[in-house]
Amino acid sequence: MRKFVAFFVIVALAALLAGCGGQGEQEQKPSEQKTTTTVAESKGIETLSDLYNSKKMVHGTAKVTLQGETTTVEFWYYFDMPNKETLLRYEGEQGGMGKMTAIIKNKYSGTTLTQTMYMKSEKMEAQGCDWIVITQTSTISQSESNIGDEPVEDAFKSTFASQGNVWEYEVETVDYNPSLFQPDGKVCQFSYGS
Repeated sequence: MRKFVAFFVIVALAALLAGCGGQGEQEQKPSEQKTTTTVAESKGIETLSDLYNSKKMVHGTAKVTLQGETTTVEFWYYFDMPNKETLLRYEGEQGGMGKMTAIIKNKYSGTTLTQTMYMKSEKMEAQGCDWIVITQTSTISQSESNIGDEPVEDAFKSTFASQGNVWEYEVETVDYNPSLFQPDGKVCQFSYGS
């Protein structure tokens, strides 16, 4: 389920940003290269709970293919254990959109997953918004809701390495910085049909 949601978010983000910039739809071509990984080891940090208890977050770079275009993104990933929420921020160039930033918050409550996605690009600033926010709620199984024991590497892999969109990534653990996961400036609500 998390892989599907992550894939949906990346595709929705790319489609939304392309739509905001007046870009036409492009067919996404599957990656012909294999995903390779480099993971920096951190002693004692194996699960998302360990990440929270150590006051650390994952920081890295990844080569991502969106709408047939390959770009390098920088990302940060954190698990807020008391709130049962994963936080992801990534930044990179996106074709005609220029620099793009996204903050994705996945909050788990029982069998409900609430995903809040904030998106920012140079093109949106011309529309009077610093950020656009989209919120989506879905039902998940109770086992999917228990994420604290999930291995850190699996957590960010399921966020990024879905459907062959990521070719390679490199990560390390760094001190947690909460300001990275808060949008600054004017936030506009984006509505879409169900």
